[in-house]
Amino acid sequence: MHLAIGPLLSGCFQIVTTINKLHQSYKFMPMTLASIVATCNMTRITLDRVDSNLVMSLDITKKVNRELLEQFDGIKIGCTMTLSLLEKHVTDLLEVGSSAVPLKAQQTSRKHKLKSLYNESDMKELLGQMKDHNALLNTILNVLQRCDHNRLQISDRGLD
Repeated sequence: MHLAIGPLLSGCFQIVTTINKLHQSYKFMPMTLASIVATCNMTRITLDRVDSNLVMSLDITKKVNRELLEQFDGIKIGCTMTLSLLEKHVTDLLEVGSSAVPLKAQQTSRKHKLKSLYNESDMKELLGQMKDHNALLNTILNVLQRCDHNRLQISDRGLD
């Protein structure tokens, strides 16, 4: 079973968009959120590259292709869980951050509420998980590229 990457790409985009909106509401944002934006952008790129390389490498022996597809699906499941938690957390933060509050005293309490909702250790944990997923995706991408390179060398020698 090959899982679609569309929802993952959409989840990454939603997280990046939400964090950018949060940044517009508050001048200071923790570096972890900026790192999450960079990591989600990298995840989107790598997911797309791995998926398109898997589609293009259908010539690779079916056994290797099937094993890579299974590993890719496992990573996508892990990414889905991590992105889901991350998206929920940043959406909750945005709801607090975007509420219209005209009075200075109310705005201060809104900032305190945002700070109380923001959990740096959870965010670092989720960021670490996304980085781990990216490392695994890059490994699969390297295997695919190496297989494709080897296949091209064989066909160039006329051994295909």
